[in-house]
Amino acid sequence: IHPIRTFRVAPGPDDNVESVVNRIGCFLPANFIALPDPTGDHALVAGFDHAGWTSTDYVLPRLASGGIFPTEPGDAENRYDIVLNLFHEGYQAMADDLDDEDFPSDAFEGRIDCVSFALTHFALLAQVDLGQAFRHGGDFYLTRNGHGAGFWDRRYGNVGTHLSKAAKIYGSTS
Repeated sequence: IHPIRTFRVAPGPDDNVESVVNRIGCFLPANFIALPDPTGDHALVAGFDHAGWTSTDYVLPRLASGGIFPTEPGDAENRYDIVLNLFHEGYQAMADDLDDEDFPSDAFEGRIDCVSFALTHFALLAQVDLGQAFRHGGDFYLTRNGHGAGFWDRRYGNVGTHLSKAAKIYGSTS
């Protein structure tokens, strides 16, 4: 399994983050998504390399062909990479532990769902502890599949309630 990679794209002087996110979409392969950066000042592109494609060899040149230029990777990207990979590893470990044969843990859709959920709810996850990203990945798996455990029983209060509701939107994998 290839690691999840992230990079940020700064909007131009006549642009905003939402328009950059919308423009980026048509230049990305299906294994990458674009979302507003949790800080709100950049677009964030995240995904994983597969089928021999790498971010450097395929995604970045494709974006450049559309006049979209990512910023140099920095501390924010490294932080996102670490959290997203731990989050997905926790998700995968939980699926493997529960022997979910209907939805293999390394399936493409599961990885994209992990990236989408973790980035969209990064601020909430940070409120409870980004150091628990591995556990949060497992909680996402349990909650979305209605296993009777997950975010809601971590004693996270309102944050746990919001994360639980958000995870259920992704639907069950089985």
